[in-house]
Amino acid sequence: GGASMMGGASMMGAGSIRGLIQIQDGAGAEEFSLGYKLGKAVDAVDPGRCVIVLGDRHFNPLDEIESLARAKAPAPPTVVDFGERIRRRITPDALVRLAVDSFTNGGWVIIVRGSKSMRLLEELERVVKAVHGDGPADAAIPQLTPHPESRMIICAEPHPYFPTGLTHRCKSIKLRTNFSQSTLMFE
Repeated sequence: GGASMMGGASMMGAGSIRGLIQIQDGAGAEEFSLGYKLGKAVDAVDPGRCVIVLGDRHFNPLDEIESLARAKAPAPPTVVDFGERIRRRITPDALVRLAVDSFTNGGWVIIVRGSKSMRLLEELERVVKAVHGDGPADAAIPQLTPHPESRMIICAEPHPYFPTGLTHRCKSIKLRTNFSQSTLMFE
């Protein structure tokens, strides 16, 4: 498996999506496998930009994302759970270092339960803006060209204060179950 910052905690109430899902986009809903749609988004997003997977609290596409990472990433992904208790959660400084390291070395970072900490998402936004010159220079973030293999995938619930800098030139996927064709597996 890959590196994990989830501390071995199980994700209570989180399910894994299997089978077909409905993907909402501007043209309406279509049915694809989640792995297929994630693969297309990962291939299409620019290095140093995000793939954002929006769903509700019952969905945990981590299995599918890790499977995709095993097939495409140069190294196992690092998983960070923003839903961890405060004492066990990654610090903002450690998150910045992780993101910069990922963008430098071609690693994949997977954020789960991203909506649980807007403060940490704002730190990621700061990194993405600094790396792409979309914001002010930041002494904590070196000037770099993102490695072509680097990817950041953020799994989150929709949130009114989701940092807009993360959505700039991102690829987003909105999940909605179709219970007649999906099987939810709860832990």
